[in-house]
Amino acid sequence: MKNQSVLIIALSRETLTVARSLGRAGFHVIIGNSGPASVIESSRYCHEVWRHPPIEDHLMLESALIGFLDRRPDIRFIFPIGERAPVAISSMQKILARDIILVMVQPPLLDNCLNKSAANEMAVKLDFNVPQFSEVQSIGEIQSFIDKAELPIILKPCRSTKKIVGRKAYILSTQEEFETAFREWPPDHTHLIVQQYIEGNIEGCDFVASDGKLVGYFEAESLRTDLPDGTGFSVELCSLPISPDVLSACRNLVRTYRYSGAGLMQFIRSKRNNRLYFIEINPRLSAGISQAVACGQNFPLLTLKAFSPQFKHELEEVDESNRLYQINQKTHWLQGDIEGLLAQRFNLSLKEKLRWLFKLLVSFVSADGHMNWTLTDPLPSIKIYWGLCLRLFKRLSMRSKSIRTPQSDN
Repeated sequence: MKNQSVLIIALSRETLTVARSLGRAGFHVIIGNSGPASVIESSRYCHEVWRHPPIEDHLMLESALIGFLDRRPDIRFIFPIGERAPVAISSMQKILARDIILVMVQPPLLDNCLNKSAANEMAVKLDFNVPQFSEVQSIGEIQSFIDKAELPIILKPCRSTKKIVGRKAYILSTQEEFETAFREWPPDHTHLIVQQYIEGNIEGCDFVASDGKLVGYFEAESLRTDLPDGTGFSVELCSLPISPDVLSACRNLVRTYRYSGAGLMQFIRSKRNNRLYFIEINPRLSAGISQAVACGQNFPLLTLKAFSPQFKHELEEVDESNRLYQINQKTHWLQGDIEGLLAQRFNLSLKEKLRWLFKLLVSFVSADGHMNWTLTDPLPSIKIYWGLCLRLFKRLSMRSKSIRTPQSDN
């Protein structure tokens, strides 16, 4: 692994975990960044930074990337993070044609997984239980779906890269909720997915596959998110034992579609009939992947090896009879918990705020690990929380000034 460089493109929650994993394995880690300096650059495992054009500008990014690769023959791997970076690179024919290893799901399958309608069709072909769904283009079509199906329903963007008015999804339990939340069609969307909402517990698995062989697997339960209705980002997770039916479904999809790369599959186990219903598949490392790494599944390194002729022969297919990772390990994302409370403070009563704060403190104290925190590389986390403290102090100072400002006489 010496003298082999990995270019990681895009900054996200999982980028730091990827950099640490590959840096510990002996790779020279280069972080691609299109914005201002990031806390990730303070990591001891970030050996170099490449400033590049915005990911949304595919042509400029491709031109800059070609020039950078021409100057750096030591770069053997490109590891795009999240969803926008792989989508951008999948459109770059000159990059796809180069003798370089792209650590990402192959373009046609990537697009199908990111398109929620196409992903549902993939699941239907595998005989998964899929809640009734429809692709809609107007408020009237949503109402027609409600008239035919029973509430509750869930509204989602057709692609995960776009949100609906700042949210990943809307759960609507009554006609009144629908009419209140959707008086007008959401901006920046031509289509949405409306789907029957299944009451039950979300079950999911992180996985890594190589040419249709399942080589990494991990299950965790989201105990809380940064939104009260549970549709937000997880702030508290607990690792779970392997669920045979979830594992079977994952293995079936991986084999059928010759999947290579990392992914996150999500299901809901119905409270009504205990059936497992397919929700979505995200063709990437999940944002909370540091928990899987802490529990014994080094997904970033496994993902890189899944694409490398030099390493893929080392990978063994997952055998559920062996214990793959530590179970019942709780991980807390303090930053997300605090920022979620701050973002929702105007929508919560005093009692709800105190309840959230109490749960936050309990999670912090009782967690077996904390998202992205490690004693061997503490500086990024220190900078994250120092910045959060400064923002809180600034907000409190502004509020204090507004309270002290004398009111003018009428």
